[in-house]
Amino acid sequence: RDFAEVRAKNARHGLENPNARYRKDFSVDDILASPMVADPLRLVEICATSDGGAAVVVVSADYAKRKGLDNAVTVGILAVSHP
Repeated sequence: RDFAEVRAKNARHGLENPNARYRKDFSVDDILASPMVADPLRLVEICATSDGGAAVVVVSADYAKRKGLDNAVTVGILAVSHP
């Protein structure tokens, strides 16, 4: 339901943007009634193929070491804080 509420809010904002790719209003009920694609995401919650998508899994250095993740990327504190 949380994801559906975010999607409904984003759809409302898209209605006001003349440059939005999709300008269609969805209610939370519309979203929850759409087909499940990959639990918990439903059809109208996923990005269009041309929009792209990405995911990042963030773990502690200790966890990465225990799991043998030798090629982990390190994020410095300055990359996530304000000066």
